[in-house]
Amino acid sequence: MSEQPPLPPIDNKLTESVRSGQRFLILGIAANIGCFVLNHMARATKDPFFLGVSGLIGLFAIIISVLGMLRVGKGLRFHVASRIGLCVLLFVPLISLITLLIVNGKATRHLRATGYTVGLLGAKKQKLNNTIL
Repeated sequence: MSEQPPLPPIDNKLTESVRSGQRFLILGIAANIGCFVLNHMARATKDPFFLGVSGLIGLFAIIISVLGMLRVGKGLRFHVASRIGLCVLLFVPLISLITLLIVNGKATRHLRATGYTVGLLGAKKQKLNNTIL
């Protein structure tokens, strides 16, 4: 059997940044999907209400996604230029969803490698010896 490579040293602050940023990414993914649905409803019904709500949800999705991307990028030690490039991609409608899904997958792999259990809404805070990481 092949040996597993040793786990990298765990930096609690960076891992916490990935954990909290992943929650923002997941919220951004849900907001993006909601925005797409409402946008298509607005086009089908030609109702300005759906268009306005879609715009507000889209603005919320961009803001929360940028915050999550910056946190996850910092925690995964992405170069500053990469973080800026990923944040720029969040302003392109379908590309933003793909970008969020890819970075969320990288965050999930990192969190699982450091011992977190990751569910549908991200990883929960771990308690070790009555201390919260």
